[in-house]
Amino acid sequence: MPFVTLAFGYFPGKRMGWLEDLPAGVAYEWSLRGPRFERSHPRRKRKDILRRVASVKAEILAIAMSDDEIGTPRAIRRALAYFSGARKTAVVLEPQDYGRTAIGHFNLFHDSHANGFWLDTLSWLRDGKNPWPDQIFFKDHR
Repeated sequence: MPFVTLAFGYFPGKRMGWLEDLPAGVAYEWSLRGPRFERSHPRRKRKDILRRVASVKAEILAIAMSDDEIGTPRAIRRALAYFSGARKTAVVLEPQDYGRTAIGHFNLFHDSHANGFWLDTLSWLRDGKNPWPDQIFFKDHR
């Protein structure tokens, strides 16, 4: 990603079949930051950012796709660990759950999921009800 971004001055995601083009800054952050969220911020602000994220009290439902090479269950657990004050649940969905052979990292945001995944997600957002109770791989309700 960094080399393509350097060559074009932005990341040409559309040409590569990845949703949208990305500004160079976003592409570099995604590809160079590594697994630590706080490294996206200046060193002097990191402690405050971590404190603020840890203070979140909202209930969180994280979703991973079984064929997602970026948002893996391990990556989801690592991200959720930042939210130490929140009740957290994570599920892994299969492309077959939505009649697909592949979904990956970006495809759930495609409008072809408006009558499936998006409606399922609305039940969580509107009612707080996990639409995938049988697909939980992580739960931390301190």
